[in-house]
Amino acid sequence: MKRALSHHLVLIGLLLAIIGINVLLYPGTSGEEEEEWNGDRSIYSPRPYGTRAFFLLLKEMGYPVVAYEEPFDHLTAHRDIGGLFVIGARLPFTAQELEALEEWVQRGGWLIIIDRKIDWTIADGTIRITSHPKFRRWRRPRVIQPTAFTRGVERIHLTEYAHAVTVESAPVTEHIGDATDALLVDFAHGRGRIIVLGEPHIVANNGLNQGDNLVLALNIVRQIPRSTIAFDEYHHGYGASPTNTRTGPVGVLLNLYDYFKGTPVIWIVFQVMLIAASFIYSRSRRFTRPRPLMERRRTRSLEYVAAMGDLARRLNLTSLIVENVRSGFRRRCLRPNATALAGQRNDVEEEFAARRAGGSRWEFPVPPLEPETTDARALIRWVQRLRHIENQMRKRP
Repeated sequence: MKRALSHHLVLIGLLLAIIGINVLLYPGTSGEEEEEWNGDRSIYSPRPYGTRAFFLLLKEMGYPVVAYEEPFDHLTAHRDIGGLFVIGARLPFTAQELEALEEWVQRGGWLIIIDRKIDWTIADGTIRITSHPKFRRWRRPRVIQPTAFTRGVERIHLTEYAHAVTVESAPVTEHIGDATDALLVDFAHGRGRIIVLGEPHIVANNGLNQGDNLVLALNIVRQIPRSTIAFDEYHHGYGASPTNTRTGPVGVLLNLYDYFKGTPVIWIVFQVMLIAASFIYSRSRRFTRPRPLMERRRTRSLEYVAAMGDLARRLNLTSLIVENVRSGFRRRCLRPNATALAGQRNDVEEEFAARRAGGSRWEFPVPPLEPETTDARALIRWVQRLRHIENQMRKRP
């Protein structure tokens, strides 16, 4: 028992040591590892490159903002949503989603695209929205013309990764840019409108308070018709993402892998499985010669008596019990005269009287017993009387 306990303690200690080493040495996904060009722009991200501050600010100002965690195919079912922000999407868009999004815009929705990598084609391929990096640094981006989007904007703070925006085959209004390229444009599409901005840094946590970035972001929000404003989180991996639609046992395992990807949980589970497999292998495989199983000795008299009594009860061996008790009693009482009395079949009372009284008979109330007609209670009383006689004999000198 002690040996097994020590083995279990060693195994638990090894497991805790492996988990501790993984937690201490795992680099994790801290905010310092994100860069401006690959930062997570989700509203759930409080790191420098997220947009949580912008989302919470709009919420505190009273704007009805929500996180949209569904495919664009379901957008038409949400009639209360009038504006949709798509900021730095990480997952690709399907053709069905783009068609549903275009239909939603044509019905009056406002789509705000804020990204550096844009390549959308709408209106049956006649309108193409793209972005491209600047071959040279932005030369003091400025307000191209006074519009509602640029009210109060004097200086925009950009990064070196800011992209220029181009819209082909559409009546575009350029709001902010430089002498060669535009940074912020918008155009009407059906009853709705599409706004394109090539720099997510303007609405990011670390860029919202730089220059007049906040003023520009709020101007864009104010132009949206009074309705619910949604932020696309579906293409950041939240909600019913494409990876979460897999079914079956394999799909469930893949979903769990995607959920814990980038954390030490996967390695911890792998090492736990390895330790468990090693333990099962060592316990199930014989490394030495076979040894017989250990059997406990069963020599207790009470157990033997109980077994014999149960056997006699089942087979109704009352006569055998009486004979064994009588012979044992005779042997104990007449042991000194066993040779002289050998072969005699006298009653117990006569033998006892000849042994103790020298021919004079002692009267003991031991009635004759008929084993065939005796029940268990009478048999017990008879044996008790014999024991009483034996005790009286031992007390006599």
